[in-house]
Amino acid sequence: AVKQKGGGRYIFSNSPETITDDYVADYESGPRNWIMRNGGLEEGVYTLALYHHTKSDYEITIDAEFYAETDTTITFTRFGLGKPIGEWTGINIYAEYIGNNIDGTTYLKYDFANLPYTVTIPAGERVWLTDIYNVLYSNREYPTIGGSEGETPVFGMMDFIIQSGVADVNLMGYRDDYNSPNFNWNGDASYVFENHHKGVADSLPETNAELWFEVSDGMADQSKLTGKVFNVRNPFGKNLANVGEGHWYTHINPQSDTWTGDAGNSIEFDMFSLKYADEKKREFYGSNIPESEKDAVWRFDTIRTQIRTNKVRAEENAAGLMILHEEEGEVDPNFKPNDFLHETELSMYEPNIQGAYSNLLAVSLGNYGVVEKYRINVTNTGSKSWYLCYEMDAIAHMVIECNGKYRISYPEKEGGTSLKTKRRYALGVIEPNTTTTIEFSVVLPTADQGGVGNQLYIRDKLTYPKEEGEKIIF
Repeated sequence: AVKQKGGGRYIFSNSPETITDDYVADYESGPRNWIMRNGGLEEGVYTLALYHHTKSDYEITIDAEFYAETDTTITFTRFGLGKPIGEWTGINIYAEYIGNNIDGTTYLKYDFANLPYTVTIPAGERVWLTDIYNVLYSNREYPTIGGSEGETPVFGMMDFIIQSGVADVNLMGYRDDYNSPNFNWNGDASYVFENHHKGVADSLPETNAELWFEVSDGMADQSKLTGKVFNVRNPFGKNLANVGEGHWYTHINPQSDTWTGDAGNSIEFDMFSLKYADEKKREFYGSNIPESEKDAVWRFDTIRTQIRTNKVRAEENAAGLMILHEEEGEVDPNFKPNDFLHETELSMYEPNIQGAYSNLLAVSLGNYGVVEKYRINVTNTGSKSWYLCYEMDAIAHMVIECNGKYRISYPEKEGGTSLKTKRRYALGVIEPNTTTTIEFSVVLPTADQGGVGNQLYIRDKLTYPKEEGEKIIF
């Protein structure tokens, strides 16, 4: 079984991902919205992740306000914030956040002299993320997006502890700074539909799974270690040996992806549920819905829709993926935003969404920034040693860790387009006549396509460094 770690909360800011003029808090006109508001955060452990970019021809600063409702003390324990190098996947920033090099010297950690860093904020005052950054990164300028920086995003992850007090953690973008006379301190931060999401999960960003297998001398080289996966569609389990190449899938909502949904090989319960308080949600219900059935919290999970209106159309984006777009028009009287998928009346949608593209109503989740940890126990009843190996089949840039070593799994490309690519890793030796325990983890840091195939198998010898062989990371 996959269990979420708990122990704190995960604040995830990725909506709107593309910052337009409407989401620049000191723009000369317009709504001057904020990106995200999280009020009343009490004592506890938190992780904050943010990822935003823009097409604007002027520079925008993405900042966060740590506002003290009462006298508050906050300690930052891990930190990474900046612009991705090369790919937009931000592996360089993730290396700084985890405090470890990735792929040897390819992506380097940053030696923070001031971590952990503690700030005390009197009631009614605030500290800015820009201020914290300038203390921690003594030799860098705070990153911006847009203008001369182009469309390259800003990505950040940080861990902090609210030691005492109650704080609001709010995100916004601005052109000049928060002292600008145009700065809208009351900017609205409601959910806007654009196939990205924001919210707070009731767990720190980590899942844990423990698996048991048995091997023997009579098994063939490259034998797969298979089992069952359990998800909403398959509560009694789906035998992986009967599905495709036998991979189990993570980092994807099977309700939004027709292939894993139909195949039944997604574990699903690794996916974090995000909740976002938003009073404006009540405005999107149809006229027949009584007030008693309305609420003001968006829940982005595997069992609900992601939409604000039934006036949506399916359209192919630049990457060749079908996504939904909102259209003008009054909603159906019986429409409920963010409704349970099994209660959604498809008849209120246009024909292609009633049929081929009904999956687009589901929330497109990727579990970005969530470390998925595995503890593998293998009992070897034979007299020969085996290598425990792991195959990842992904279109994304992933980070895999084993025995304190971090490696990046990257996709092959064709004409600039990422292709689904298999990468193989040797995780450790399974000694004879004993039970061996090996732990490893995988993470999709951000900004890449979800849907990761996972498979364990055994080898009697390794073919590394041949391209088709296993990379040794133990």
